Order: sequence, then structure tokens, then C-alpha cells
Amino acid sequence: MKQTSTDLSPDEGHVHVLLDGSLISMNYRLGDEIHNVEPGTHRIEVEFVATDHAPFDPRVTAVTSFQVKP
Repeated sequence: MKQTSTDLSPDEGHVHVLLDGSLISMNYRLGDEIHNVEPGTHRIEVEFVATDHAPFDPRVTAVTSFQVKP
């Protein structure tokens, strides 16, 4: 599968993973691990985007907060 394309489909793409507002990963699978996260409260956001990295309209996102204990 090509990673970027001008031939877009509403059911094909990948996920962008943001931790505390910073992009940390672009995945073509749904399983991943995040390493070296500092203790404290964090926000993770995952967005399903088109193959050209642009967001769908409406945007397809999931957001949650979590805490890393020392």
C-alpha cells in the first residue's frame, strides 16, 4: 500500500498518535507501545487520517488522559 496518494478513499488511511500535543507516531496498525513517558498526567490523541495525512471531514479522533506513576 502506498503511504501517500492523490487517489483517496474514505475507508483507507492510517493513524496519527499525539502525546501531550506532539506527534509521536504514524501507524498503519492498531497496536503500539509508548516508551520513556515521564511520570505525571498525560493526554493521548489518536486520529484516523487519509493516505495523504489530511484529516477526514468530519475528523475521526479518540482522546483520553492517563497517569504514569513514579
